[in-house]
Amino acid sequence: MLEFYDFIIYALLASYISKLFFPIQSAITSLLIAFSAYAVGYLARPFGGIIFGHFGDKYGRKKTFTISILIMALSTFLIGILPTYSSIGIMAPILLVLCRIAQGISVGGEIPGTITYVGEAVPEKRGFMTAVIFGFLILGVTIGFIVESLLLEFFTSQSMLTYGWRIPFILGGLFVLVAYYLRRQLIDIKEFNPFVNEEFSLPITKILLTHRWGLR
Repeated sequence: MLEFYDFIIYALLASYISKLFFPIQSAITSLLIAFSAYAVGYLARPFGGIIFGHFGDKYGRKKTFTISILIMALSTFLIGILPTYSSIGIMAPILLVLCRIAQGISVGGEIPGTITYVGEAVPEKRGFMTAVIFGFLILGVTIGFIVESLLLEFFTSQSMLTYGWRIPFILGGLFVLVAYYLRRQLIDIKEFNPFVNEEFSLPITKILLTHRWGLR
């Protein structure tokens, strides 16, 4: 839930982010560049799935869960405190894009990893629990819209541009840190533990070498 909240809040506040990090004379061009930075997060998601999927198989789901959500918390919080273009120049959009990449990698590992973990933990209720997971993802998006609506209700446009846009990112980062603590209480699936110490080659290389035609 929190992962999708953190991911969607950028899109909802893109009009402010574009002015602060991509200050181009054309407002439309500035907004398009801001959404391009948003799209970078989506492009990074498959790499997150590959990386965290591999290490989840090798070292266990708990370790990858805690790392992926920590990356999400830090990258989201950093967006909330980043200096703008007027303060540090070109480094501002560069750091913003790097944070978006980190968010994308985190989300890319989160969703498949969560579904896999639930499938291993309660195989008899796999379908229902998977539906619950996607329900919470939608809830995260809904919370993002609610937070944005509240900000627009209680803050002026100038206040939003000055500091208001930062609030959802800072809050999101702090809430995800709470989720990080809860993740640390998870236990790895007993049936999975015997396989943790086995040697695994990187599966993506085998797929590309032996099933490349199926990927077309």
